[in-house]
Amino acid sequence: MRRAALIRAAYGLLLLLAPDSLVDSVAGVETGRAFSVLRRILGIRHLLQAFLLRESECPLATGAGAGTDLIHAASLLPFVALDGSKRRVYVADFLVEVAFAAVDVRSALKD
Repeated sequence: MRRAALIRAAYGLLLLLAPDSLVDSVAGVETGRAFSVLRRILGIRHLLQAFLLRESECPLATGAGAGTDLIHAASLLPFVALDGSKRRVYVADFLVEVAFAAVDVRSALKD
């Protein structure tokens, strides 16, 4: 399994099993039940993506994974701009998604 897939799987597992521990500490406030459910769903998505791309040497598949991460990152931008109370969480999630996308793009270009 590629190291990037292992890191993604660990991140997904953390979001699935302990969705509030990391994120609420970054936010500095409790983000609530709705956000907890959304983080669990995101954790499942990251686990599935890690599983599907774990051995992938197909640049198209890796590029699609990067696209998924970039769409997620782009979807966070309005929240970064409009929700000051949780801005730190949105910015942190944005940076994580962009980092995962960058790793996937680099891998797709290398393969």
